[in-house]
Amino acid sequence: MKSIETNHLVTVEVTKYSHAQQSASVVTRRQNRHGMNTHVVKIANRECLCGKWNQFGIPCSHAQKVCGAYNISAAFIVKDYYDLMAYNNTYSKHFEPVQSEDYWDDPNFQLVHDPTIRTVTRPGRNQTTRIHNEMDWRQKRARQEANNNKEILQYKKCVIGGLLIILVFFN
Repeated sequence: MKSIETNHLVTVEVTKYSHAQQSASVVTRRQNRHGMNTHVVKIANRECLCGKWNQFGIPCSHAQKVCGAYNISAAFIVKDYYDLMAYNNTYSKHFEPVQSEDYWDDPNFQLVHDPTIRTVTRPGRNQTTRIHNEMDWRQKRARQEANNNKEILQYKKCVIGGLLIILVFFN
């Protein structure tokens, strides 16, 4: 619960609008060219314009700051499905193991292969759909050092009388 209460410290200003709806406007702190955004929070409706509270069911930092302004504990406005009682009700029933396939009912449908779904448009390996990030980019300095090492050093391996000899030549 302490992490919920301390998370609201990143905001700058809370302006109360309606005590009945417990709504307010929150302006976030400016950090690293980000911030200074205004979010409208309505505690009675359990919603914030940032969308995090609606998506995850846990009050976002803006909602927690408004809760502090209205002297409400943010722990009490978390969605009900995070409650311990809901967790216990979920797993209170008995689960039956799945029987062998011999006991399954026959399906009343038939799977049909559609060859148009997976068509090869060009020969060769399919192009990857992975999104590359900064870890995929080689550093310029590392490439330069590798090129410099190739010019400075040349290796030659030879075996003489069962003994491996490595000859190193410098330019």
